[in-house]
Amino acid sequence: MSRWKHIWMGAVCAVCFLAAMVHAQTVRAQEVTIKASVDRARLYEGESLIYTLNVSNVEDLPPPELPVHDFFDVHFLGPQSYNTSSFSITPGGRSSVRRFGIIFRYRLTPRSTGEMEIPPPVVNVNGEEIAGRRITVQVLEPGAQEVALLEIEAVPAIVYPTQKCEVLLTVALKGLPAPYESRSPLEPLIREHPSLEIPWAIDENLPEKLQPEQDWKTWLGSYVYRGNHGFAINDIRRDDSLFLFFDSQRLLFQPQPERVTRTRADGEEDQYWEYTFTRTFHSNHVGEYGLGRAILRGTFAGGEIENQKVVAERVFATTPEVTITVREPPEEGRPESYIGAIGMMECEAQVTPEEVRVGDPLTLTLNLRSEGSLALAVPPDLEQIPEFAEQFRIYDASTDTQGGTRRFVYALRSKTATVDAIPSIPLSYFDVETERYVTLETERLPVDVAEAERLSAADLAKAPRDRTDENAAWETSEEGLFGKAVDISALRNQRIRPLRWAAGMGGLCGAYLAAWGVVAWRRRPRNEAEIRRRGAWKRSQNGLREARQSWERKEVRAAAEKLHQAVSGYVADTLGGDDPLLSGQDLAERLELAGLPDELVERAARIAAASEEVRFGSSSNLSVETFDDAKRLLADLASVMNMRSF
Repeated sequence: MSRWKHIWMGAVCAVCFLAAMVHAQTVRAQEVTIKASVDRARLYEGESLIYTLNVSNVEDLPPPELPVHDFFDVHFLGPQSYNTSSFSITPGGRSSVRRFGIIFRYRLTPRSTGEMEIPPPVVNVNGEEIAGRRITVQVLEPGAQEVALLEIEAVPAIVYPTQKCEVLLTVALKGLPAPYESRSPLEPLIREHPSLEIPWAIDENLPEKLQPEQDWKTWLGSYVYRGNHGFAINDIRRDDSLFLFFDSQRLLFQPQPERVTRTRADGEEDQYWEYTFTRTFHSNHVGEYGLGRAILRGTFAGGEIENQKVVAERVFATTPEVTITVREPPEEGRPESYIGAIGMMECEAQVTPEEVRVGDPLTLTLNLRSEGSLALAVPPDLEQIPEFAEQFRIYDASTDTQGGTRRFVYALRSKTATVDAIPSIPLSYFDVETERYVTLETERLPVDVAEAERLSAADLAKAPRDRTDENAAWETSEEGLFGKAVDISALRNQRIRPLRWAAGMGGLCGAYLAAWGVVAWRRRPRNEAEIRRRGAWKRSQNGLREARQSWERKEVRAAAEKLHQAVSGYVADTLGGDDPLLSGQDLAERLELAGLPDELVERAARIAAASEEVRFGSSSNLSVETFDDAKRLLADLASVMNMRSF
C-alpha cells in the first residue's frame, strides 16, 4: 500500500512541477518589454532615419512621446499591431507561446551634424514606466566637391495669395573629359542610376493649403525618360505611377539638359550639364510653406581619366530648405473699394433693361477679367456708394466664374423717377508688379425711369359692366359697398343653388390647375447648367449604387471609376463646370473656392485619392467603408449646398 502511495505522490509532484513551469513561461511571456532600433546609424545632413519602437505584450497603447525635438524633426508614421502564437512538444509536455504587441515607427531628421543621441524611450503600462535603450547616430556633413551640384530656388520666394511661385531644382553635372565631352554625363551611369529625394514631388508630402498647378503624376510624367539613363526620384516604380507601359521596374526621369560654363572654386572654368525640375505652386492662404531639403546620391564621372577609364566619385549633395512665403497685400494704402483681386484687371458693366418704371427690377452685371487671379475677388458693396444707396434698392449679388472671367450680377429697383443713370462703380485690385493698389471705375450707364402707374379708388371699385342705375353711385360711396342699400330690389336670392356652386368650384379648380401649370412651366430648367444641377443628386446616387455593385462583383477598378465619377460629377453638376471627372486636387480646390467647410473638403479629397489609387494601379484596397464614407459625404454636401443655394 505504501508503494502505491509513493507512486501517487510522485505523480502529483510532477504535475505540480509542470504546471509551475507553464505558469512561469506564461508570466515571462506577459512581461512588457520595449525594444528601440534605427535603420541606419550613420547618415548625411538632410537625410532621415526610421526609428522603430517594438512594445511587446500590450494590446492597446498610445504612441510614446519622443523627447528629441531639440535635435530632430519628428514625423510619426503610425502604429502596427501584431499577434502570433506557436506550439511545441517537449519531453516535459506541450507548451504554447503567444507573441503580441505594437510597433511604432517615426521618421527623424537631424537638425545639425555630429554625434546625436536619441534618449531611452519610456512607455507607461498600468502605472509602471518601462524604458528602452539609448541610441547614438552619427550625422555627417556632405563633403566639398564639384562633380555634382544640387541647387534650389523659389521664384519669387515671397508671393501674395493666388500668385504663382515656381520652384526650380537644378542638378549640375560636370561634363565628361575629352573625347567624350559631347556625351551626357548620365550615360555611364546605366548600372547605378543616381537618385533624387524631392519632398515636394509627391502631393501627399506638401504643406497643407499649398496647391500645385498640376498633380504630381502629370508633372513628373513630362520628365519620364524612355532611355536607360536618368535620375530615380523618390524610388518611384512602375506600380506607383500612371506609366504602366514602361518595361523598367524603376522609373527614370530626365529634364532637357542645358550645357553651361561654370567657374570652379579655384577660378578655372568647366563645362557642366544642367538638369532643372520646375514645379509651380500657389496658395489662397497667408503663411509660410516649407518644402524640405532635396538630396542627391550617386556615383558620377569625376572628369579625369586613368587607365583609359573615367574616374568615378561617390557624391552626396543636399539643398538648404526652401520656403514659400505667402503674405497679405499691405494694409497701408488699401482703398475701401479693394475687392480682393490680385494682378492686372479689367472691368465692364452692363444693365438691362434700359427703360423701366419706378420699382421695376433692373439687372446690373459686372464682368471682371484679370491676368492674375480673381479667386478671392468679392462683389463690391454698392450700399457703401451714396448715389446707389439713395436711388436704388439693392439685393445681394450672385457670383459666377467662367475661365478667366468673374461675373457679379445684382438686382436693383429704382426708388424715384429722377434716376437717369447707373452710377459709376470704383473697383480696386492689387498689382503685384508695382506692389500698389490700382482703382478702376465703370462707366455711367444711362437708364430711363418713368413714374409707376397709379389706379384711383374708383378704378379699383369699378364694376365689370356699365351701370346706369342710381345704385351705381351709392354702391361706391365712402360707407362701403351696399353701405346704404335700402332698396329691396338690390337684395339677391341667397338660396344655395347646387349646380351653380358645383360649376363655380370646378372653375376654381381649373383655374388653380392652370396657374400651377404656368408656375411649373416658368420654373422649368432654362439652361443646361440648371438641368444638370437639378438632376445631380439622383445621378450621384445611381452612380454610387452602380459602383457598389461593381465592387461586389470584384470589379475593383470599375468600382473605383464609378465611385470617383459619382462624387466628382455631383460637385461639377452642382457648382457648374464642363469636366464631370475632376482630379482629387481639382475637386478639393473647387470645394474650397466655393467656401465649403474644410472638413468636407478634406473628406472629399480622401475619397478621391482612394479611388485614384485604385484606378491608376497603385493600390487595390477599396473597402465597404469607402462607399459608406462617400454616401455620407454626398448627403452632407447636398445639405450644405442646398442651404447655400449654389
